[in-house]
Amino acid sequence: MSRVGGGAKRFLRSGVPMLAFIGLGSCGLAVLMQGKFDTRKLMGHKSMTQKEFDLQEEYRQMREHLDIQTYDIIRVPKPSDIKRGGKDFSKNGEKR
Repeated sequence: MSRVGGGAKRFLRSGVPMLAFIGLGSCGLAVLMQGKFDTRKLMGHKSMTQKEFDLQEEYRQMREHLDIQTYDIIRVPKPSDIKRGGKDFSKNGEKR
């Protein structure tokens, strides 16, 4: 006895629902993502590339934030040095 049409029934029972799930899922995700982007447009959110970017203003804000005139060059201790109580890294033997 041979099965005739067994492959077609199997495809209809498992293949068609799987293909429908993939296709409808893809369309559903596309609609959801488009809605997300439309909502962002309505709210007025802009990315950094869309905002007006002024290099001189950014430079001025950075200079206000950082003090580049007074600084010390010090070595940051490794975690293993901290566990052992630290090493003396200064030139004249004083701990900072």
